[in-house]
Amino acid sequence: MTIADKRSFTRTAEALGMAQSAVSQHLKRLEDQLGLTLLDRNSRSVALSPAGEAMLPHAHALLASEKAMMAAARAIQAKSEAVVRIGAYSFAAEQRMDAIDAFQKRYPEPQLEIVYGTRTELMAKLREGELDVFFSLSAPGVVEADLDMTHVVRRYCHVAVPAGHRLAGRERLSIDDLAGESLAISPGNQDSPVVSQVYAGLRAHGVQLVLAPEADRRAIARFAHSRGLPHLIWETQERPGHNADDEDVYPLMGEAPVIDTVVYSRPGDRRRWVRLLIAAFASRKRAAA
Repeated sequence: MTIADKRSFTRTAEALGMAQSAVSQHLKRLEDQLGLTLLDRNSRSVALSPAGEAMLPHAHALLASEKAMMAAARAIQAKSEAVVRIGAYSFAAEQRMDAIDAFQKRYPEPQLEIVYGTRTELMAKLREGELDVFFSLSAPGVVEADLDMTHVVRRYCHVAVPAGHRLAGRERLSIDDLAGESLAISPGNQDSPVVSQVYAGLRAHGVQLVLAPEADRRAIARFAHSRGLPHLIWETQERPGHNADDEDVYPLMGEAPVIDTVVYSRPGDRRRWVRLLIAAFASRKRAAA
């Protein structure tokens, strides 16, 4: 069509940014495919042949169809990129939802999908491209060599002691004070590798760990209260001893475990919404400081 418009191989080549020989070769291939002579050529000018005139409307239709197809493809791609899939555990939702709420207030366009599962399941989905990010727990210093990791916040171990328990009423509590004690903890079903590493230090100090049936913080507290057991609470700062809900709450001193909250993503993923969502999670670190 450009040749028909420019009526010159030279001007056509310049318009298309191609060599004149390449224009001639493209035309020859098209004529061979159609079995028609599309141009009448002489030493002075180039013009459409009768066959070329007949084919011109079809060429316009093909070009319009190609443009429509490319526009549809871009729309599908944009819609796909506007869906951000987040892997997460069904517990520990508070901080995750704070970041998501702040992100969606600022950027209402993308659709966020939460996919729940175990660490093993969600890591596999992230690596296979079925997830965009994974909001996870991590033991300090643990990395996944093939993934990018953004640190969100560190959580410090506190112990809630029920009234009347022998550990209640103290000024402070160390990990050595828990030796021989039973302590209610999360079952850790969704992140057993990290939980095992974090709780190894407690076991090494002779603490008897009692698994609550659910990982939800309130469910753990209720389970511990019904059995008169101390239980763990994870805070973003080491808080001084205080009383809450008829329990004495102490920061655990000594070689106490800590847990990091992190966001995993695939290296090289530069999609706008993924980058902005990771930045929103990272901003929670500054908010918690």
